[in-house]
Amino acid sequence: MLKPYQKLAKYYYDEWGNFSLQYLQLIDYISSQYGFSPDSILDIACGTGNLISTLRGMGKHVVGCDISPQMLAIAKENNPDVEFHTVDMLDTKLDRKFDLAICAFDSINYLLKGNGVSKLFAIVHAHLVAGGFFLFDTNTPHIFRERQGIVAREIYGTKFTSTVSYDEQTELAYTIFDFGAGEIEQHVQKAYDDKTIAGLLRENDLELLDTFANIEYMAPAKNAKRLIYVVKKALSGLV
Repeated sequence: MLKPYQKLAKYYYDEWGNFSLQYLQLIDYISSQYGFSPDSILDIACGTGNLISTLRGMGKHVVGCDISPQMLAIAKENNPDVEFHTVDMLDTKLDRKFDLAICAFDSINYLLKGNGVSKLFAIVHAHLVAGGFFLFDTNTPHIFRERQGIVAREIYGTKFTSTVSYDEQTELAYTIFDFGAGEIEQHVQKAYDDKTIAGLLRENDLELLDTFANIEYMAPAKNAKRLIYVVKKALSGLV
Protein backbone atom coordinates (compact mmCIF):
# COMPACT_ATOMS: atom_id res chain seq x y z
CA MET A 1 0.00 0.00 0.00
CA LEU A 2 1.39 3.37 -1.04
CA LYS A 3 1.22 6.42 1.20
CA PRO A 4 -1.30 9.12 0.23
CA TYR A 5 -0.01 11.16 -2.73
CA GLN A 6 3.06 8.96 -3.14
CA LYS A 7 1.88 8.13 -6.67
CA LEU A 8 -1.00 10.57 -7.09
CA ALA A 9 1.28 13.61 -6.66
CA LYS A 10 2.54 13.43 -10.25
CA TYR A 11 -1.02 13.92 -11.52
CA TYR A 12 -2.21 16.34 -8.86
CA TYR A 13 -0.78 19.64 -10.11
CA ASP A 14 -2.79 19.70 -13.35
CA GLU A 15 -5.82 17.64 -12.33
CA TRP A 16 -6.67 18.96 -8.85
CA GLY A 17 -4.13 21.57 -7.79
CA ASN A 18 -5.87 24.58 -9.28
CA PHE A 19 -8.82 24.21 -6.90
CA SER A 20 -6.74 26.17 -4.40
CA LEU A 21 -6.70 29.17 -6.76
CA GLN A 22 -10.27 29.84 -5.66
CA TYR A 23 -8.71 31.18 -2.47
CA LEU A 24 -7.58 34.23 -4.42
CA GLN A 25 -11.25 35.26 -4.45
CA LEU A 26 -11.42 34.75 -0.69
CA ILE A 27 -8.37 36.94 -0.20
CA ASP A 28 -10.09 39.62 -2.29
CA TYR A 29 -13.20 39.11 -0.15
CA ILE A 30 -11.48 39.75 3.17
CA SER A 31 -9.77 42.76 1.63
CA SER A 32 -13.05 44.32 0.44
CA GLN A 33 -15.25 43.15 3.32
CA TYR A 34 -12.88 43.58 6.24
CA GLY A 35 -10.18 45.92 4.90
CA PHE A 36 -7.51 43.28 5.49
CA SER A 37 -4.74 42.78 2.92
CA PRO A 38 -2.19 40.14 4.01
CA ASP A 39 1.48 40.39 3.14
CA SER A 40 2.70 37.18 4.82
CA ILE A 41 0.85 33.91 4.26
CA LEU A 42 1.24 30.41 5.71
CA ASP A 43 -0.11 27.74 3.35
CA ILE A 44 -0.79 24.61 5.43
CA ALA A 45 -1.06 21.37 3.39
CA CYS A 46 0.04 23.38 0.36
CA GLY A 47 0.26 20.35 -1.94
CA THR A 48 1.91 21.05 -5.28
CA GLY A 49 2.02 24.79 -4.58
CA ASN A 50 -0.37 26.03 -7.27
CA LEU A 51 -1.71 28.79 -5.02
CA ILE A 52 1.76 29.70 -3.79
CA SER A 53 2.96 30.32 -7.34
CA THR A 54 0.24 32.91 -7.89
CA LEU A 55 0.67 34.53 -4.48
CA ARG A 56 4.40 34.93 -5.14
CA GLY A 57 3.57 36.68 -8.38
CA MET A 58 1.43 39.10 -6.36
CA GLY A 59 4.42 39.99 -4.20
CA LYS A 60 3.28 38.04 -1.13
CA HIS A 61 5.71 36.37 1.25
CA VAL A 62 4.53 32.77 1.42
CA VAL A 63 5.68 29.73 3.37
CA GLY A 64 4.36 26.28 2.45
CA CYS A 65 4.00 23.14 4.56
CA ASP A 66 2.93 19.65 3.54
CA ILE A 67 3.38 16.11 4.82
CA SER A 68 3.99 14.61 1.35
CA PRO A 69 7.57 14.84 0.04
CA GLN A 70 6.28 13.94 -3.42
CA MET A 71 3.86 16.87 -3.45
CA LEU A 72 6.49 19.26 -2.10
CA ALA A 73 9.04 18.15 -4.69
CA ILE A 74 6.71 19.52 -7.37
CA ALA A 75 5.99 22.67 -5.35
CA LYS A 76 9.71 23.31 -4.89
CA GLU A 77 10.45 22.73 -8.57
CA ASN A 78 7.90 25.37 -9.52
CA ASN A 79 8.83 27.74 -6.68
CA PRO A 80 12.55 27.31 -6.00
CA ASP A 81 12.84 30.52 -3.98
CA VAL A 82 9.98 29.71 -1.56
CA GLU A 83 10.48 28.29 1.93
CA PHE A 84 8.86 24.86 2.29
CA HIS A 85 8.64 22.47 5.22
CA THR A 86 7.92 18.74 5.00
CA VAL A 87 5.82 18.33 8.10
CA ASP A 88 2.55 16.90 9.39
CA MET A 89 0.17 19.83 9.80
CA LEU A 90 -0.21 18.93 13.49
CA ASP A 91 3.55 19.29 13.99
CA THR A 92 3.84 22.72 12.37
CA LYS A 93 6.00 25.01 14.50
CA LEU A 94 7.74 27.86 12.71
CA ASP A 95 8.23 30.26 15.62
CA ARG A 96 6.93 33.23 13.66
CA LYS A 97 3.59 34.81 12.87
CA PHE A 98 1.73 35.44 9.62
CA ASP A 99 -1.04 37.79 8.49
CA LEU A 100 -3.00 34.94 6.93
CA ALA A 101 -3.14 31.15 7.20
CA ILE A 102 -4.74 28.97 4.52
CA CYS A 103 -5.66 25.28 4.58
CA ALA A 104 -7.29 24.51 1.24
CA PHE A 105 -9.13 21.71 -0.55
CA ASP A 106 -10.53 19.65 2.35
CA SER A 107 -7.09 19.08 3.85
CA ILE A 108 -8.62 19.36 7.32
CA ASN A 109 -10.73 16.28 6.56
CA TYR A 110 -7.53 14.23 6.75
CA LEU A 111 -7.59 14.88 10.51
CA LEU A 112 -9.65 11.92 11.65
CA LYS A 113 -10.60 13.13 15.13
CA GLY A 114 -12.06 16.35 16.45
CA ASN A 115 -9.16 16.78 18.87
CA GLY A 116 -6.83 16.79 15.87
CA VAL A 117 -8.81 19.60 14.29
CA SER A 118 -8.75 21.47 17.59
CA LYS A 119 -4.97 21.05 17.77
CA LEU A 120 -4.62 22.42 14.25
CA PHE A 121 -6.73 25.44 15.17
CA ALA A 122 -4.48 26.05 18.17
CA ILE A 123 -1.43 25.84 15.88
CA VAL A 124 -3.02 28.31 13.46
CA HIS A 125 -3.79 30.66 16.35
CA ALA A 126 -0.15 30.52 17.45
CA HIS A 127 1.04 31.37 13.94
CA LEU A 128 -1.27 34.33 13.32
CA VAL A 129 -0.69 37.94 14.20
CA ALA A 130 -3.39 39.58 16.31
CA GLY A 131 -6.23 40.33 13.92
CA GLY A 132 -4.88 37.84 11.37
CA PHE A 133 -7.20 35.74 9.20
CA PHE A 134 -7.60 32.01 8.58
CA LEU A 135 -9.26 30.61 5.44
CA PHE A 136 -10.11 26.93 5.02
CA ASP A 137 -12.74 24.54 3.70
CA THR A 138 -14.09 21.14 4.71
CA ASN A 139 -16.10 18.35 3.14
CA THR A 140 -19.39 17.53 4.84
CA PRO A 141 -21.00 14.05 5.01
CA HIS A 142 -23.18 14.92 2.01
CA ILE A 143 -20.33 15.07 -0.48
CA PHE A 144 -18.98 11.68 0.57
CA ARG A 145 -22.43 10.08 0.31
CA GLU A 146 -22.85 11.48 -3.19
CA ARG A 147 -19.39 10.44 -4.42
CA GLN A 148 -19.59 6.79 -3.41
CA GLY A 149 -18.74 4.46 -6.25
CA ILE A 150 -16.01 3.83 -8.81
CA VAL A 151 -14.63 6.39 -11.27
CA ALA A 152 -12.36 5.41 -14.16
CA ARG A 153 -9.67 8.03 -14.80
CA GLU A 154 -6.98 8.66 -17.39
CA ILE A 155 -4.29 11.30 -16.87
CA TYR A 156 -1.18 11.65 -19.04
CA GLY A 157 -2.08 8.31 -20.63
CA THR A 158 -2.15 6.53 -17.26
CA LYS A 159 -5.41 4.73 -16.54
CA PHE A 160 -6.50 4.16 -12.96
CA THR A 161 -9.62 4.03 -10.83
CA SER A 162 -10.78 5.85 -7.71
CA THR A 163 -13.30 4.15 -5.46
CA VAL A 164 -15.08 6.05 -2.69
CA SER A 165 -16.98 4.49 0.21
CA TYR A 166 -18.46 6.17 3.27
CA ASP A 167 -19.16 4.73 6.71
CA GLU A 168 -22.16 6.52 8.26
CA GLN A 169 -21.33 5.31 11.78
CA THR A 170 -17.72 6.52 11.91
CA GLU A 171 -18.23 9.35 9.38
CA LEU A 172 -15.05 8.16 7.66
CA ALA A 173 -14.68 8.24 3.89
CA TYR A 174 -12.27 5.89 2.12
CA THR A 175 -10.92 6.69 -1.33
CA ILE A 176 -8.88 3.99 -3.04
CA PHE A 177 -6.74 4.96 -6.02
CA ASP A 178 -5.78 1.80 -7.90
CA PHE A 179 -3.04 2.32 -10.48
CA GLY A 180 -2.68 -1.36 -11.25
CA ALA A 181 0.34 -3.62 -10.75
CA GLY A 182 -0.27 -3.51 -7.00
CA GLU A 183 0.12 0.28 -6.76
CA ILE A 184 -2.72 1.34 -4.48
CA GLU A 185 -3.21 4.48 -2.40
CA GLN A 186 -5.83 4.72 0.33
CA HIS A 187 -6.97 8.14 1.49
CA VAL A 188 -9.08 8.33 4.64
CA GLN A 189 -11.04 11.45 5.54
CA LYS A 190 -13.41 12.42 8.33
CA ALA A 191 -16.58 14.35 7.52
CA TYR A 192 -17.25 17.44 9.63
CA ASP A 193 -20.39 19.53 9.91
CA ASP A 194 -20.49 23.27 10.51
CA LYS A 195 -21.56 23.02 14.16
CA THR A 196 -18.55 20.88 15.04
CA ILE A 197 -16.15 23.22 13.26
CA ALA A 198 -17.70 26.32 14.84
CA GLY A 199 -17.36 24.82 18.33
CA LEU A 200 -13.72 23.91 17.82
CA LEU A 201 -12.93 27.41 16.55
CA ARG A 202 -14.49 28.95 19.66
CA GLU A 203 -12.43 26.64 21.87
CA ASN A 204 -9.28 28.06 20.30
CA ASP A 205 -10.18 31.76 20.48
CA LEU A 206 -10.77 32.06 16.74
CA GLU A 207 -13.74 34.12 15.59
CA LEU A 208 -15.88 32.66 12.82
CA LEU A 209 -16.88 35.55 10.56
CA ASP A 210 -18.44 33.85 7.54
CA THR A 211 -19.39 30.39 6.30
CA PHE A 212 -20.09 29.80 2.62
CA ALA A 213 -21.32 26.83 0.63
CA ASN A 214 -19.12 27.70 -2.34
CA ILE A 215 -16.76 30.31 -3.69
CA GLU A 216 -19.74 32.38 -4.89
CA TYR A 217 -20.40 33.15 -1.20
CA MET A 218 -23.74 31.33 -1.05
CA ALA A 219 -25.10 30.70 2.44
CA PRO A 220 -24.76 27.03 3.42
CA ALA A 221 -27.88 24.94 2.90
CA LYS A 222 -28.74 21.94 5.05
CA ASN A 223 -27.27 19.57 2.46
CA ALA A 224 -24.15 21.61 1.62
CA LYS A 225 -21.35 19.40 0.33
CA ARG A 226 -18.40 21.69 1.03
CA LEU A 227 -18.12 24.57 3.48
CA ILE A 228 -15.71 27.49 3.26
CA TYR A 229 -14.79 29.35 6.45
CA VAL A 230 -13.53 32.89 7.02
CA VAL A 231 -11.99 33.14 10.48
CA LYS A 232 -10.17 35.85 12.43
CA LYS A 233 -7.83 35.84 15.40
CA ALA A 234 -8.96 38.34 18.01
CA LEU A 235 -7.04 41.59 18.27
CA SER A 236 -6.73 40.95 22.01
CA GLY A 237 -6.99 37.96 24.30
CA LEU A 238 -4.92 34.83 23.91
CA VAL A 239 -1.56 35.32 22.15
